[in-house]
Amino acid sequence: MRDGEAAGTADVRRELAARGTSEVSSGADMALTSSRLSLDAVIQSIYETTLDVSQWGTVLEQVSQAAGAIGGHFFYWDDITKQAGDGHVSFAFDEAQSYVYATHYAHIDPRRAWVMSQGVGEWRACHHRFDQRFVAHDPCYNEFLMPNGIRYTAGAVLSDNDHQSGVIGLFRAPGQDPYDADALDVLQQLKPHLMRASRLGTQLRNLQGQALLGESALDNVDFMIMVTDGDGRLRHANRHGEMALTRDGFPLTVRDGRLRARQTHEQQALEHALTLACGHPRMAHPIALSDGPDRLPVTCVPLTPSHPLASLDTVPLAMLLARAGPAQPAARAQLLAHLFGLGAAETDIGLALSAGLSLDEIAAQRRSSIHTVRSQLRSIMAKTGARRQSELVSLLHRVPGVRVDRPWDE
Repeated sequence: MRDGEAAGTADVRRELAARGTSEVSSGADMALTSSRLSLDAVIQSIYETTLDVSQWGTVLEQVSQAAGAIGGHFFYWDDITKQAGDGHVSFAFDEAQSYVYATHYAHIDPRRAWVMSQGVGEWRACHHRFDQRFVAHDPCYNEFLMPNGIRYTAGAVLSDNDHQSGVIGLFRAPGQDPYDADALDVLQQLKPHLMRASRLGTQLRNLQGQALLGESALDNVDFMIMVTDGDGRLRHANRHGEMALTRDGFPLTVRDGRLRARQTHEQQALEHALTLACGHPRMAHPIALSDGPDRLPVTCVPLTPSHPLASLDTVPLAMLLARAGPAQPAARAQLLAHLFGLGAAETDIGLALSAGLSLDEIAAQRRSSIHTVRSQLRSIMAKTGARRQSELVSLLHRVPGVRVDRPWDE
């Protein structure tokens, strides 16, 4: 860009920022276009994300246009599991690229680490920290960012609540100029609104997660429950699970956000169980871990896509269960209901099947028609992912404490 053009662009940006509008293009020479984007309209869209997270894509497009960027990325970083959670992009990333970034490059991304070290609400432009010499040798830039058309980034932490940080990044291509003071000034005007929306979004996500997990109910059952993805990244744990993971000598622990077994051979067994639960076809699998002089039976169960918890993630999830005390009938019912999202009648039928009752016996006990019981059985199989009744019974038997004598005879 020539000096005269640069000065003219800066003057126009100042005028637009003063009027509350911006018309910066995303072309390689950062030329201004005739389209005008009202900051008031952007702000309105920002607050719509608190009620509809799908609006983040639109917001990122609008904010990117205002800052002269080609696109943006917003995601939540979990400070406990050390991983990127739900994300939204306005860029030519396909699902596979987003997954690769979230599971690998987010951990080694120097931009993310630097932006997150600056505190909440401070915009940072990556070229102020990482010069061309650094970029030329950094694996994140050379293996992921540059091949995907990203050279310059302006980023900020928008919220930091309950161990979750909302992080935003806006991208410019290799042919564009770095972010200047005028572009950062426009972002500064939008900052308080983005921060409020991110903070509210975090609170709503936590409430949603607690509701879907049935947190209060699962805390009252005598089971340790931990939810992970196929790589062992810990997503959720109930109260018994959290207490166990912090206990000295417990066979499982969390390192770098991943659930790990303390013994090498048991780690291999854990990885195998998670692979089966999150692979294809997905299968439940029991393992036994050393808990002092005793053996701790643990069952790894796949969460089907229809399970409420699965809606919180885009990757397959598994639930690990271990008994924390004597299993009571009410606890067994609660566990099945929350584990597979079963209704009351479906839970009773599941317990009856695990106790060895036939469908005819269940229908007689419930004073229902055999057609009703079969219909409920089909619903149970859909929710658990079982393809046959025998497979369903086998799955139920792998859930700790569920296999008992006839439940109505207790």
